[in-house]
Amino acid sequence: MQVSVLVGILTTMLSNDIVNATMLSEKYELSKRTIYRYITVLGEAGVPIVSHSGRNGGWSILSTYKLRSMYFTKEEYSRMLLVIKGSALQDGVTKSVVDKLSGMSNSAYNSIVLQSKQLIVDTSINEKLQERVDTLQKALNTNKVIVMEYHSQKGETLVRSAEPYALVLKNDQWYLYAYCLLRNDFRYFKIARIANLTVSEHTFRPRPFDVDCAAIESDMVRGKQRCEIILTVYPEALTDVEEWLGIEQVAKVGEQYTARAEVPYDDLLIKRILSFGSGVRVERPTQLIDDVRQRCKDIVSIYGD
Repeated sequence: MQVSVLVGILTTMLSNDIVNATMLSEKYELSKRTIYRYITVLGEAGVPIVSHSGRNGGWSILSTYKLRSMYFTKEEYSRMLLVIKGSALQDGVTKSVVDKLSGMSNSAYNSIVLQSKQLIVDTSINEKLQERVDTLQKALNTNKVIVMEYHSQKGETLVRSAEPYALVLKNDQWYLYAYCLLRNDFRYFKIARIANLTVSEHTFRPRPFDVDCAAIESDMVRGKQRCEIILTVYPEALTDVEEWLGIEQVAKVGEQYTARAEVPYDDLLIKRILSFGSGVRVERPTQLIDDVRQRCKDIVSIYGD
């Protein structure tokens, strides 16, 4: 379950009198069954959702519901603006919010109220990663060029100078959206892969940019072979597989579950299968079965007989 989608659905409900499964399904490109799960989670989080039956039915949020709040400091206001800019939910509503917040004076930002005790979004990260995020935020606020040592997915160590523009949180991973001065183009950098980071004294004039979070996934799978996998899923791994592939890809067959999906065929797929332990058995393709079996043999061999 993606936090960005959960917050997006809540925002949509706060902006409309009534929403329905069809509307949310089309907007977030999810099955109606998945939308029902998100609505249930919001209800369990304490959001007072009212169900409306009938032809024009759906859900709404109780009109008297207000988010319990506290005022933002200047630093919190800056962070909030960065998070909104880097959100996966980049639609007309989001851009309108950014424009309005950006136009507020320093004396006005203290009137913003945006904290809820009923809905908690926890994006806790380790200390080192937090340091990098804080450093990048300072560079973003001051339009300073950064120099970083970056470990690519291919295992290469690269040194890049870049203009930072946004911090993006997607699928529980933090990314930096920046203009690479070597490639002369915008790029996404996974913050966890930044080994060393410094903020230079050189400033830059911001370029027009548009954050397209969908491109993150495209970059990760570009050029990779795709295949259809069929898995037998046992109860102990059911929840994890549903969160990975989506509950609409998993069906109950007898006493077990079967999952079917098209995914990129790479080393990450093998590692993912192994992470389920004995909770999953690969049925197809044969090549994946052979690769998983060989990887298991390799693991056993390093521990001896």
